[in-house]
Amino acid sequence: MAAIDSTGTISMAGSGFADRAATPFSAQTPVRTASVTKTIVAAAVLRLYETNQLDIDHPIRNVIDPSYNMLLQSGSFDTQAISTRHLAMHAAGMADHFVSNTFMTRVFGAPDYRWSRQEQLEILVEAFEPLSAPGERYAYSDSGYILLGHIIERVTDAPLPTAVRQLTKLNSIGLRDSWWDALEAPIKTGPLRAHQYRDGLDIHGFDGSMDAYGGGGLIASTTQMARFFRALFDGRIFDHPETLTTMLNAPGHPRGSPYRIGLFASKLGGLPAYSHAGYWGTNVIAVPALNLMIAGTTLEKAASKALIEGMEKIVELIALK
Repeated sequence: MAAIDSTGTISMAGSGFADRAATPFSAQTPVRTASVTKTIVAAAVLRLYETNQLDIDHPIRNVIDPSYNMLLQSGSFDTQAISTRHLAMHAAGMADHFVSNTFMTRVFGAPDYRWSRQEQLEILVEAFEPLSAPGERYAYSDSGYILLGHIIERVTDAPLPTAVRQLTKLNSIGLRDSWWDALEAPIKTGPLRAHQYRDGLDIHGFDGSMDAYGGGGLIASTTQMARFFRALFDGRIFDHPETLTTMLNAPGHPRGSPYRIGLFASKLGGLPAYSHAGYWGTNVIAVPALNLMIAGTTLEKAASKALIEGMEKIVELIALK
């Protein structure tokens, strides 16, 4: 676990092992951050928005590849009505291909298979009908975020890892040694990537392409996750404070939605809090009023709920001081 206060002081704690060979685990050990990546991808989209390279309220049919447009329309997804903002708010009426039985069965049946974005979108279209009209309701969707990854590539004419790294200034804010699973070469300096587990099954060798196109993908340590959130809320990612306001308020988000743009909004200890968790056992919480950013990891997915509850309890105790 890693926490960064308003002075930039990093408090770190780590226990246990990074693998079954008893390699020590620390707050510097890289892990698959999974959906914590969504916060970074959303920030990259908003950087394109604030630099007038992308209108997030225009239909996605204007910015996605024609083949993807045809695929989505074949599944009755209205690409003329769905906007980039809808995708970023999980309000496009899309289900989540990642947790579908079809996708999970194939992933665990052939863990070394190299997935494409196209194949994952095909599963969305084959397995699910639209859940609602765009903007009508919140529905968490990795499918929407891999479309955001595609949009970033189309607008910047650069590979997703390169574009996101440049747009969100990852190198200058302390994430130089992070990398994109399956899409970039692993960083060989520092600790080796930890082994992560689902019900005791080691997924370390699973091909990272299963979650590499925007819904997830970044490999980073808990310290680096906290650093990104620190930079985000300190105003070092965006050029204009209004862009962070847009991210946190998400004008037009569906009524009752817990999601804004790349962040879940809640209250902890009576204070506004923003967070994102990841499928394999990661979580980051930001509490602006306390100038606190805290990131944590459990290497067993089954312990994710306990991790989140424990981190929230820590924040609540700090808020009471």
